[in-house]
Amino acid sequence: MQRFIIRYGVFTILLLMLVGIYLIASRYHIRSKQPVTLVVQADGLCKAYTAPGANSLLTMGDTLEISQMPCGDWPFVLKSKVREPQSEVLMLQPVNPAQFMASTQGNTLLNGYVFDGEESMLRLIWQKVVSR
Repeated sequence: MQRFIIRYGVFTILLLMLVGIYLIASRYHIRSKQPVTLVVQADGLCKAYTAPGANSLLTMGDTLEISQMPCGDWPFVLKSKVREPQSEVLMLQPVNPAQFMASTQGNTLLNGYVFDGEESMLRLIWQKVVSR
């Protein structure tokens, strides 16, 4: 019996660890984010430059929150969307323009992120394993 445990015990433990990693990775998701460059205009409207196709599901009137800016996280309403060769330009109106303009402290160029979905941890691990 002791020879059986010594011979197959390591493989059993490795198999159990692999099953545990699979279960953990299949249940967790990571939010993906896209960088946004925000240009604040004098009339309160903002131009947001993002990667092409990053916000393809957005339609006019949708609310979009830009996170991790120096002035905090702010919600915006999408007014229009124009596709350029190098980027996608979104015309955004802050939900509360007066407070937003006060919080920017005169800065007209801001950088932040837009969360655009979730990715499975299992898929990310699989991509890393296959790409090597």
